[in-house]
Amino acid sequence: MIDFATSVLGHNIVVRSTENVNGLKDILIGSVKGINGGKVTESVSCHQSLFPYLVYYCHSVPKVRV
Repeated sequence: MIDFATSVLGHNIVVRSTENVNGLKDILIGSVKGINGGKVTESVSCHQSLFPYLVYYCHSVPKVRV
């Protein structure tokens, strides 16, 4: 995952993650802060795939506002 992310974004990256990997039925969103000042940026997202063993699927999002 790190090799893919750095090949797309370079070495000056910030890692972000969710706190709860089990998910919730009800979600309450508090304050929201934009990343990169709310400007369009690049990102790489990785998440688990449904396989009989642990596999992560990573993809690049070239233009996203987070």
